Amino acid sequence: MSKYVKNTHATDIQNWTGQDVAAGEYFEIEQIKLQRWQVNSAFLVDLASGLAVMAKSDDGTEDIADYNDALNYLRNDLPTEVEFARKSPLTGRPEVVIVESEGDGETLPSHNFMNKTTWYQASTAVTGETPTLDTGKIYDLAQSDIIDNSHGKITFEDDLTDNDFKAYDGATELTIETDYTVDYDNGKITLDVGYTL
Repeated sequence: MSKYVKNTHATDIQNWTGQDVAAGEYFEIEQIKLQRWQVNSAFLVDLASGLAVMAKSDDGTEDIADYNDALNYLRNDLPTEVEFARKSPLTGRPEVVIVESEGDGETLPSHNFMNKTTWYQASTAVTGETPTLDTGKIYDLAQSDIIDNSHGKITFEDDLTDNDFKAYDGATELTIETDYTVDYDNGKITLDVGYTL
């Protein structure tokens, strides 16, 4: 069953869920986009204030004036029970379907609150530090919880390459994971067994 929304404003175009609706006009909500309308706060505020009216037709004969009735009509297609994922008959694992997000959004890089080696937003850049020899080929840095943006721990870490961990032997830059490894949690550098000073 088609659901319509009407812009009751006399002159202004309204934009709800990215859709412009001209003054006094009806707009048919696509079934696939219905959930956007059901949860869009700007639209729900306008529905409550009367700037928007839910309707069962686009000819003015079945407008729903009462807010609660309109809201119930808008949301009556919400699922009433949870469906469990089907399992593959071969592996027994749940089958997964990837679908495009139905809402507008933006992905922001973030750290993992449980892992201090990802807290780059609050970190202090350190350059020119000379580590101290601990034992053998293990060197201590002055700080622990070194930011690790080269092992997939941080969203969009490729954008943070200017802040990658770098080590030098004199003027020669060493290659991480080849010449040395970093214990990011404890602030230690271990030279590879084959590396000679």
